[in-house]
Amino acid sequence: MEKAKWIACPENFVAPVIFKTFTLSSPVSASIAVTGLGFFTLFINGKRVSDQLFVPALTDYEARDMRKWSYPLYDITTHRIFYLRYDVSSLVHDGENLLELRLGPGWYRQEERFAEGPMSFGRELKGWFCAEFESASGEKTYLRSDGTELCRHSQITYSNLFVGEVIDANVSAENAETAPVKVVPAPDSIFEEQTCPSDRVIRTIKPTFLHKNGDRAFYDAGESISGRPVVIAGGRPGEKITLRFADELTPEGELDCASTGGLCRLRSGKYQIQQDVFIQSGEKTVFAPEYVWHAFRYIEITGSFDELTVDVIHTDAPVIAEFESSAPELNWLFDAYIRTQLDNLHNCIPSDCPHRERLGYTGDGQIAAKSAMLTLDAKGVYKKWIQDILDCQDVLNGHVQHTAPAMGGGGGPGGWGCAIVIVPDEYDRHYGDREMLEKCYPHMKSWISYLKSHSTHGLVTREEDGGWCLGDWATLHINHSSARFVNTCYLLDCLTRMTRIALELGYTEDAKAYQAYEKYVRAALVREFRDGATGSYHAGIQGSDAFAVLTRLEGWETAFQNMAKKFADLGYFDSGFLATEYIVDQLITYGEENVAYDLLTSHKLGSYWYMAEHGATTVWEDFDGRESHNHPMFGAPARHLLDGFLGITQPEDSKAYARLLIAPKVPAKLEWAKGSTVLPCGKVAVSFENNGETVSFTVNVPEGVPAEFVYGDRKATLVPGENSFVLPYAGKK
Repeated sequence: MEKAKWIACPENFVAPVIFKTFTLSSPVSASIAVTGLGFFTLFINGKRVSDQLFVPALTDYEARDMRKWSYPLYDITTHRIFYLRYDVSSLVHDGENLLELRLGPGWYRQEERFAEGPMSFGRELKGWFCAEFESASGEKTYLRSDGTELCRHSQITYSNLFVGEVIDANVSAENAETAPVKVVPAPDSIFEEQTCPSDRVIRTIKPTFLHKNGDRAFYDAGESISGRPVVIAGGRPGEKITLRFADELTPEGELDCASTGGLCRLRSGKYQIQQDVFIQSGEKTVFAPEYVWHAFRYIEITGSFDELTVDVIHTDAPVIAEFESSAPELNWLFDAYIRTQLDNLHNCIPSDCPHRERLGYTGDGQIAAKSAMLTLDAKGVYKKWIQDILDCQDVLNGHVQHTAPAMGGGGGPGGWGCAIVIVPDEYDRHYGDREMLEKCYPHMKSWISYLKSHSTHGLVTREEDGGWCLGDWATLHINHSSARFVNTCYLLDCLTRMTRIALELGYTEDAKAYQAYEKYVRAALVREFRDGATGSYHAGIQGSDAFAVLTRLEGWETAFQNMAKKFADLGYFDSGFLATEYIVDQLITYGEENVAYDLLTSHKLGSYWYMAEHGATTVWEDFDGRESHNHPMFGAPARHLLDGFLGITQPEDSKAYARLLIAPKVPAKLEWAKGSTVLPCGKVAVSFENNGETVSFTVNVPEGVPAEFVYGDRKATLVPGENSFVLPYAGKK
């Protein structure tokens, strides 16, 4: 492999095809290691090698000048590039063979979306491959990229990840401009095989025709999805088909592109409108963008065509959970969260939105991580994304970026940067991976040191110069939460976690130091933010008391009661996306499940059902819908339908659900609910029927797992298979 060389195509080649012929004698086996930057697809003898899309998965490929970003960074980060390995034995044959490595710009050469600053890694698309063949006689031969290859233009004449593609079916291998490749230096990056799951076409939708406006036809996919259109057409040579996409329609039936980034200006000065253009050749052709995904529900199409379908595309992370209940509001929340999270899994990254930024924001990613792990087969996703977070940490001062891989953007040191502690810790708790903790521990230590160096008298007061230093974010009204309070509470939460992790890994002196610092920070928070008269912290503004409960600050029980009363009276969420998850968690945990239920089923502005009543099929970025309509961060409380109301959880000292604790918290108004999930120990299912006087429970647990059932003051040891109980209602009425 080390003899293979990196080869690059001329800058003016939009989506080039690198090709090479080679001769084999009686091949019986063949394998190839290959990659391309930005994305690649590999063909052998005209046949596509894999159904994977958008490979290799996005990483912090190689060094860029981050000083020119909107929020400048001077950090030194770690760079990594994946290659993929394929068995191509069935695709090669005796005699002459053809290898085609097709490249698309992807993230590597992305020069239009400019809100975070210049994101591009390089101008020249490039590739690398090393193939091994074995003949019937046992002789091995090799084919390596070496600079003797040629490249040609493809049918893709424009491609931008944030906009779309132009595909001209009149371009062919026979008439396309051809040029030699050149050998370029290997990137100064870690080079390793990709093991995380890739994007794939998961399912196909036949959209519904809505109406026409002149020569423009409008279609509805029925839900907000991420993916691509597939158009079959055989029109006149040169005739164009133009497709545009959006999550919403205006009252007049036109595309409303605002929530999908359509109000953002590109570097060219144009608006960021998702659009594909297909140019017909006279032959019946299947058109579909190759190196771009869109996020949309509605399609506007201009031009003649024969058939339109939609491919739903995201990282292959199967849904492993189910939930259904007597409350349509809860059912909508669960389904909308699942759809939103899947729409935001691309390149093995949990992104903030699948259209406007498409970035792995660490704040959004960490707050929804537990929900994703409980509802999706997401182990490979988070194992990879944790590595992205580690790679994007400054190797000198420990600073953690707001996006991973680092692509710019804003956030804060608490809810964002603390992902480097929280996500590996929750990953270990859910999947049981001590090696992950051991690998991350030095990075976690470095981050705690960074926060300490950016604190004053125990309170986190700043981050990087020229960047954001947010506390919570996306509150319903003007954000009045204190960044110092929120960030310091996150520091305190991380110190508590670090004490436990250090003890588990045998770093007893570290644990003592964390305990001492925790005591100092705790005292600073109480001194600065506790109201002695009311017992609230930071006046309970927009969920502030939830952070006090999270960190068990002095008098947290009173802060909890104040928070519960506030939201019981309010009847909706005025909190940001960080506090909202903690509010729901704490209300259910500490006996106020009825308040949690009322909030989750509220119809007021500031509720999930408000989104549903306004046509949403995915969770919005804001409770009033002013920004993106496909953001998973506010969907994080969906997990509490399973681990809260149905009580599917584990004891505090258990990992990977080696012991099960089924402890339902049944709201008085919830007549019935049922759900299941596949845990590392196996599938667990819980259902109940509540008539107000008694609750009938059915619990199914797998073989070989100690399991306990707790409801009110009743406890029972569960046996493998089905368990049934009829108990008096134990909650508040």
